[in-house]
Amino acid sequence: MKQVWILVFLFSFVILSCNNKKKEAQVADNDTETIEAPIHVYDTFSYKGFNEIANYIGGTQPEEEAIYFSKYFSDPDWKNYANANSESWNLHSQQVLDIVSDWSEKNLTYGDTVFYPFGGPDFNYLDAMFPKAKHFVMMGLENVGYIPDLEDIEKYGTKSYLSNIQQAIQHNLNLSFFQTNSMKVVLNSDIINGTIPIIMYFLNRHDKVIVNINPASINEQGDISVENPDEEFAYNYKKKFNNGVEFVYREKDTKELKKLTYLSLDICDIMFTKPHELQFITNYTKNNTVYLKAASYLCFRDTFSKIRNIILDNASQVVTDPSGIPYKYLKSKFDVKLYGEYNGPIKLFAERNQPDLKQAIDSIKPGRLPFKYGYHPTHWCIMVATKR
Repeated sequence: MKQVWILVFLFSFVILSCNNKKKEAQVADNDTETIEAPIHVYDTFSYKGFNEIANYIGGTQPEEEAIYFSKYFSDPDWKNYANANSESWNLHSQQVLDIVSDWSEKNLTYGDTVFYPFGGPDFNYLDAMFPKAKHFVMMGLENVGYIPDLEDIEKYGTKSYLSNIQQAIQHNLNLSFFQTNSMKVVLNSDIINGTIPIIMYFLNRHDKVIVNINPASINEQGDISVENPDEEFAYNYKKKFNNGVEFVYREKDTKELKKLTYLSLDICDIMFTKPHELQFITNYTKNNTVYLKAASYLCFRDTFSKIRNIILDNASQVVTDPSGIPYKYLKSKFDVKLYGEYNGPIKLFAERNQPDLKQAIDSIKPGRLPFKYGYHPTHWCIMVATKR
């Protein structure tokens, strides 16, 4: 009997101990609720100079009074540019971008990261096609350049600089893509150097607020990293860039941060040989969406077999026009949905005809795309390939 009482006592002690610990945990929980949650470092990053420069390039007035570059927004030449640019941009948005986004919402599903090789600074169509993505990785041959210095712009003249901006974006707005040869000339001039100002233009016109801009590169693990962590939050728009840039931005009506990385790389087989560079392609295509548009049929060539094979092996989805990856490769590993019409390539790429694509699309007759897309002047096609 004595043993039974001992057992009862021990059992009661255990129960009381557990209850006390539970109460202590609840108190601890309540205490932590009263402690202010740590603020993400970007939330306290108050330098608005990057966004004001984007306002200037994009031809939009800052939402709040400009702090760093206010005098430039009273320039009559800038005001004329802003009025004319807003008119043409609003038309482009209504006739193209809104339609692209509506089509995307009905026909695409995708994750957080979209990988866009061969696209240059084409954030315009990228954001319209994937408006909910959180990280864009873009590549092209065009230089990264530098963040525009508005004092330097005064030396060239406001009209001259802004005219060059318009010239740089015109093909993208009118044709749906950038012309490589034209970009070589425009983005390597003394007035506009590199892709940064073009990307800033599109970020601004797509209603993004630029929080930070930093030099970026590919580290030894094949990941994108900020080159100078000590300067990451420097209030400085005169940062030096090599082959990569990272933009941190948010939508105007939210606090959620997104990233856009642009890397200037030649990814043909003979140039793209370093293990960490090849790992980079794998890291950012693995289980992600790959986007290809007006890609000069480069992945049709044996000289671009490395990136083509990495994409085919790793991507969960490929969204491409006929110039991206050949239909014959896609249908071997993916379930492919076809949209639009296919009537062969333009004369410049006549040798890249795809009879199997024409036969497939003619057999289902999906109907015309509601927006201009890719190289062909009248027949536009999109392939949406989902990994089996």
